[in-house]
Amino acid sequence: MTKFKKIGFMVIFCGLIFSCRRTTDKPLWNTDIVAPLLQSSLSIGNIIRDTSTFKVNGDKSITIVERQLLMKVGLDSIVKNITAGFQQTIYPTNFKLDNITDTTSITLLQLANAAPPAVGTYIKSYNHMTMPFFPAITNYNLPDQNVNISNFLQSANIVSGTMTITIINNFPVTLSSMDLALNNKAPLSTNILTHTFTNLTPGTSQSYVKDLSGSTIGDGIIASITQVNFPSAFNVPIDLDKAIDVLITVSNIKVSAAKAVFPSTSFLDTTSKRVFTTLGDVQLKKVILASTNIKIEIASTFGDNINFNYMIPKALKNGVPFEFNSTIPAGSIASPSNTVLNYDLADYEFDLTGLVGSDTINTFYDVVKAGTTYSGTLVSLSNNDNLSVKVTLENVKPSYAKGYLGQKTISRSQPVFSTLFNHIVDGTINVETNNTKIVIDNGLGVSSAVNMQYTTATNSRTGKSINYISPNLNTDIPISNATDNPLTVVTTNIDLSANSNSQDFLNILPDRIDYMALYKSNISGNDHTYSEFAYNTSFMDIYLDTEFPLSIKTSNLTLCDTVAFNSQSDPNSKKPVQKGTILVHVENGFPLEANMSMHFLDASGSIIDSLVSSATIKAAAVDANGRVNEKPLSIIPFEADAKKISNILYSKNVIFKVGFTTIPTTSYMKIYSDYSITFKLVGDIQYSVQ
Repeated sequence: MTKFKKIGFMVIFCGLIFSCRRTTDKPLWNTDIVAPLLQSSLSIGNIIRDTSTFKVNGDKSITIVERQLLMKVGLDSIVKNITAGFQQTIYPTNFKLDNITDTTSITLLQLANAAPPAVGTYIKSYNHMTMPFFPAITNYNLPDQNVNISNFLQSANIVSGTMTITIINNFPVTLSSMDLALNNKAPLSTNILTHTFTNLTPGTSQSYVKDLSGSTIGDGIIASITQVNFPSAFNVPIDLDKAIDVLITVSNIKVSAAKAVFPSTSFLDTTSKRVFTTLGDVQLKKVILASTNIKIEIASTFGDNINFNYMIPKALKNGVPFEFNSTIPAGSIASPSNTVLNYDLADYEFDLTGLVGSDTINTFYDVVKAGTTYSGTLVSLSNNDNLSVKVTLENVKPSYAKGYLGQKTISRSQPVFSTLFNHIVDGTINVETNNTKIVIDNGLGVSSAVNMQYTTATNSRTGKSINYISPNLNTDIPISNATDNPLTVVTTNIDLSANSNSQDFLNILPDRIDYMALYKSNISGNDHTYSEFAYNTSFMDIYLDTEFPLSIKTSNLTLCDTVAFNSQSDPNSKKPVQKGTILVHVENGFPLEANMSMHFLDASGSIIDSLVSSATIKAAAVDANGRVNEKPLSIIPFEADAKKISNILYSKNVIFKVGFTTIPTTSYMKIYSDYSITFKLVGDIQYSVQ
């Protein structure tokens, strides 16, 4: 439907007098000469400059439309105040360490040095030779050995894991028995394990596995080898470099606290449900965000950098989920590091139906991951460390929403103002017919109804007021929904003219309309189809349209307007004036009789003089078809003395008052687009010539 801007027929009549285009740039004011001051020819096209504001029908008759926007309902009126977010503090349950292996060797030379001098010297004397007789060694204690794992682990509170001790006998004689004790260095000085190995023949090995659950490893481990026993033997080849190897392997270790070289470790990997809150009864299955910021605040007490990953798997933009990775700097319990991250979620489409299927509403899922990266350096971590994560969706504004958009009643009550009759200062007017209706251009895919509870018209000039009466007021009128893919706006018209007082409503010439309009959605509740939708670029616009053919009858309909007037550019205007006559020559092509007066204003806006005439501008006659064929000429004289002429010449503005009456007064006169009026303002002024 073509939309028309507000315009009233009175513009036509004011335009006849006031909307002139000059045909003489410099009016002549010569002595003893009757000269034109202003000449104009006006048609409906000159008067109504914007032709989009009226309709010219096939017979050249004119229809005027006034449209008032009463109410605009959009997505932001239905789905608003969306909030979402969470805050949680993550404490790691355990940290896992890589396996650690260390080897300590006890050479035959070390054993000889630990033996009594005579025995030790005897053994060393047969290096790289065969010893005829190898003496028995009983209850020897070897010097303590440092277990070299401090480059990887200096302290740990072990939750679970094992330590495996493997003894490999590379001596040429049988190891009868050997006690091995692993102890933490001072200040702990606690025993980690003690075990006796027995009967290891040359070239064989033996292992012992210790469960370390609940154990503590301090900064350094000492291996104590005691009660070493070898039996005597004959013809033993001696190589002092041969050794008994002690392999220590720490494996599958999980710690609650440690100072260690940590491998790349993931200590957080959670999938959680998040809910768009404060939606009331709105139940969304899908939402596309317009301008939304996701803010992530992270505080870390970990003594190492943390790799942080956040993803919303079913929030897609160009088919790619929302995801980001960030490195969170190291901190401490006393002084946590703080990181604030912001990302734009504009154009991301959120699937709110759940991880699998469509079992949820208003709900999305996110995945939070955190862990460390191998650095090769010793780092202190413990279960008392934590990662505090706060995620907030700020200024959530959807550009599209789909689902059940809720049951709402939205009211609008405020005046709208009409300019149709703003030039009328007196008299009456009646239009022959009119079509008044509520027009709803619905761009929302929501089950809706509109209820225009009341409409009251007021003429502020006369004080008259009238309530509109129509069977379609104060009742819920169902509105057709927009359709999607592609979005198609659907128009619904609600007739207010039939069985109404629309003529009386219009004939008081209202300049103010008060109303109460209600928008109601889902009066019957949720049908659980979740197929409703709304875009932030499409609205339900509710208009009050008043349309009437320009067929009128008037009685002394008086219009008023003020226009600029400047005659001082004429060289004769400075000569002394004696008297004169202002003549208005009018060829009227409209079927309206008129009278007029002019009031001249100085620069301050005060009236300094007036011209009033009782003469009448003749109305054009109409033929049997109601059409004007000839323009009658009317000459309207205004007599003026010297003072009046002087005042006129020096005036800055002029107020025109024109009263129109249809002839005959009982008949409606139709105005056509080919009607026009020409008039000429002539000054017959006598100057005193020196």
